[in-house]
Amino acid sequence: MRVFATRPAVQNTAWIAKLEAEAWSAVALPLLNIEAVSLEDDPSLRTRLLRLDEFDTLIFVSQNAVQFGAEAIDTLWPQFPVGLHGFAIGEKTARALRDALPELGEVRTCAAMHSQALLSLPELQDMRDRKVLVFRGVGGLPTISTVLRERGASLEHAELYHRRVPASLDHDLAHLELSEHDILPVFSGEALQNFHAAAERCHLDVSAIPLIAPGERVCDLASSLGFTRIYRAENASEAAMLSTLRTEFKI
Repeated sequence: MRVFATRPAVQNTAWIAKLEAEAWSAVALPLLNIEAVSLEDDPSLRTRLLRLDEFDTLIFVSQNAVQFGAEAIDTLWPQFPVGLHGFAIGEKTARALRDALPELGEVRTCAAMHSQALLSLPELQDMRDRKVLVFRGVGGLPTISTVLRERGASLEHAELYHRRVPASLDHDLAHLELSEHDILPVFSGEALQNFHAAAERCHLDVSAIPLIAPGERVCDLASSLGFTRIYRAENASEAAMLSTLRTEFKI
């Protein structure tokens, strides 16, 4: 029984190590590539980050947002502005943010790795007169922006990276000889859509492959795409994926 490791390449090595430490046979199959947005290529991003001291609330939606955001801030701000408050989706992103930008001090976070959990934090309810900068990938997680604006926030985005389909995905998928004994944990709806689209291009029927998906929304997407063996993980963390593997596929 193989488990396909579908995280972006920069995160997949550590994920594979965790799988193999629990005796799973892990096969690398990245379903997303993460590509940084260059400050030189996007003058508007540079300008927005140069106004960092005009904001009071910084929200980081992922570890990638922390990595690329901290690198850009270090480039543009030799001395970090004072008085900013940091928020992160999920404890792993929060830990990365504390390590990358210790000047932020306390970082508020939520246990669950989704935007609704972040939006439930008491500090993000009354947003009148608050100026928010959301660090995210291009086009990512629009719910946060919509809700916070409805609550009165003045909000802008620092879009720091693109999520691309790996160029080799079709080739890799066509040569893997997938079977119903394989397991496919996916960490996002976008990754799932990339897998399904590649399978269709390769004329592969993947409907019966056991699929682990995070949360109700991605499970519903999997069902709409025709998958028939869907197992729900609590969220998109590696810990939740491993927990579902242990529970549903004992080895």
